[in-house]
Amino acid sequence: MKVLDPYGQVVTSLYHGTSIKAAEATFAAGGAMHVPSWWGTFEIAQYYAEEEANAGGKGMVIFELPFTKFDPSKIVVDRASVSDPITMALPNDEHELQRLWGKSKNTWQDCLRIYGSIKYEGEMQVTEEDVAHWEEDTFGGGE
Repeated sequence: MKVLDPYGQVVTSLYHGTSIKAAEATFAAGGAMHVPSWWGTFEIAQYYAEEEANAGGKGMVIFELPFTKFDPSKIVVDRASVSDPITMALPNDEHELQRLWGKSKNTWQDCLRIYGSIKYEGEMQVTEEDVAHWEEDTFGGGE
């Protein structure tokens, strides 16, 4: 299955951004992610990782998993991204995003292509090998 991101690139991996604190809790739980979990482009994951780190998460972590690891029947539209898009991490402004969404079939593939994110309603395991980026809090925003 060929799916595009907001930059017109074929999606080969999906990313999940979180805090070091949350990642450590996930590893302590055997690597099981919460269900549902939200995944998308590196830029979207980075935005959420920074938000979580700034909220006291000790730093940021971005997981990367191959797109083939996701069961397409458990991927749904990320309604939060549609209603409140992270425009700073996307190539289009909010007006253009709404226009593109209005012209689409409103599928999860459209959501990933337009908003750069999806919601995954299946179980997912991550390991330390899946960490694409780990950045300790050096600015005092964490604990």
